[in-house]
Amino acid sequence: MAHPLVFSLQTYFYPIGNTTPVNLIQDIAPEESANILLLGCGDPRNIFFTLHSNTFGEKSSRTRSFVDSEPAVLARNILLFTLIIDNEPSKEDLLWNIFYDIYIDATAMRALIQQCRKLVNLAADVSTWHASSYGLLLRICTQQTPFELRRLWTLYERFNDQPAGRKTTVNRAFSEVSNKSKNLFVVGSSRSAGPFHLLATEPLSKHFQEFWSSGVHANDKNVVAKAKLINPTFLYSNAGEGFLVHYATDAFASFHLAPAFSDTRSEHGALPSERLPQRISCESDSLRAMRWPSVFYYTAKLPPLPRLTRSILLTPLTFDVVDTSNLADHLGLLNILLVISPLLSRTPHSSLYTETLLATGSDTTRGFLELACGDLTTISILLNLVPSSFVSRFNSHSNIHELALQTITDDSR
Repeated sequence: MAHPLVFSLQTYFYPIGNTTPVNLIQDIAPEESANILLLGCGDPRNIFFTLHSNTFGEKSSRTRSFVDSEPAVLARNILLFTLIIDNEPSKEDLLWNIFYDIYIDATAMRALIQQCRKLVNLAADVSTWHASSYGLLLRICTQQTPFELRRLWTLYERFNDQPAGRKTTVNRAFSEVSNKSKNLFVVGSSRSAGPFHLLATEPLSKHFQEFWSSGVHANDKNVVAKAKLINPTFLYSNAGEGFLVHYATDAFASFHLAPAFSDTRSEHGALPSERLPQRISCESDSLRAMRWPSVFYYTAKLPPLPRLTRSILLTPLTFDVVDTSNLADHLGLLNILLVISPLLSRTPHSSLYTETLLATGSDTTRGFLELACGDLTTISILLNLVPSSFVSRFNSHSNIHELALQTITDDSR
């Protein structure tokens, strides 16, 4: 079938997630195992939150498959996972800086370069990677994936040795985005605070402006003063070299912040700047304890069947849980349902999670019905999928704060 050719005039890079994380096995009984597929996976926020929420993590997950059309997302994720697996005390405190800060200090840069150099040597091909110390837990399933990962890790490793002119160009590009972002009053991150979003809006917006002024999430002036080197993991994407990070990127949006703003012992408006790096450290211990593999796919170009490695044949062909993040905003809900339905295993607990960042229609409460483009009963019969709250007539997830935030946003326009 012929389709219109569409050129993307503006390409953004999303190295950090912009939706609140979900517990991927929330609908799986503790005694059950699950194969999990993350489409458009983005950063590992969902994995971290699932570990944080679940005490049966090793029993409840057999395989986690990460799929993304942006190889830089996978390169950053594997970089973080390998640092966690290495469990070196000298690098433990640098995990947050390397993954979330746009500007880092010399110590973090040395650790980043050292790790990338190690990964480049291990990613010569699929067999070499699988024979490494990381290959048992971090699997790669197409020949193209290690090629793209190795290319990006090489770029990260060598960026610090690039001519001053190239560094000046990307620093100037950050300044241009910074000048736009640091003056914005952003309410998106306050969604992560749930029912406390009204308390969170002002301090989180202030933090957002400070972050885009310095490129560092820390509030400590000494830390900000030392962070003068731009983080190369934010500089490479499908669009090539350059600072193309979306102007609304904020690491705080990747964490549930309600506990921070519900603590009556702390002053209202206090930010969880110190707690989030500690949470990363705590969840790193849980990640090291996992024994089931994670599988990474780069999907910009599907290789022909003969080029698929043997390991892809050992990965699941059906999944108990599929998370699609907010792909429905870009691809449409019906397209998601049609494509994903055959991938779900035929068990009572099989679940498909999807969400949207963009409001649909004038009545937000009917947004799902408009996206479905039809009668829910008919669509459920045709696709053999049914919204759980549609049949149970109740929902354990509150979205009142989302509706209130949308109303406030509409009134301000």
